[in-house]
Amino acid sequence: MQMLIGILLDAKVDSVTSLHRAALREEREVSPTPTSKPAPVPARRGGSTGGQKSAEPSTTNLVERNVVDLTFKAAPAVARKVLNEIVSSNEQFFIIRTLYVHNENDKGPPRARTAETNPSVAETPGATQPGNAPLYFIVGNEHLEISARIEMVRFMF
Repeated sequence: MQMLIGILLDAKVDSVTSLHRAALREEREVSPTPTSKPAPVPARRGGSTGGQKSAEPSTTNLVERNVVDLTFKAAPAVARKVLNEIVSSNEQFFIIRTLYVHNENDKGPPRARTAETNPSVAETPGATQPGNAPLYFIVGNEHLEISARIEMVRFMF
C-alpha cells in the first residue's frame, strides 16, 4: 500500500477520491473461540493411510495477494505516468484487473471550425493560402478520473 500511495504522490495527481483495501487474511481469520483439531486417524499396519487425505489445510502458501480499489483524478500525462509506474514496478508485482477511464468533459470539441468562428484568424495575411491555415487542437486540457482494481501479489520463496 505504501508503494502504491508513493507512486500517486510522486506523480502529483490532483486528488485521490477513493482507496479501499480488501481485508487481509490475518484480519479475516480472527476467531473469538479457539478451534479444536480433529482427532488423528489411526494408521493401518504397514504405515499407509489407505489413500485418505489429511483434514488440515496446507500451511505453506507460496503466493500472497491483496486487492485494492483505487480512484484518482489527474491530467492525462500524469495518469499515464501513474499507470506506467504501477505496471513497471520492480519491488512489488501489481496486476491491474479492471481499469475505468472517465473524461471530465462529456462532449468533445466540434470537428470542423471555419474562419467565421475566429474572425482574427481570417484577417491575418496568408491565412487563406494552403499550408498556412492555423492549427486547431481537438484534445484539450481536461482531466481524467481513473478507477482501477489492482491486485498486489507477493511471492513467498
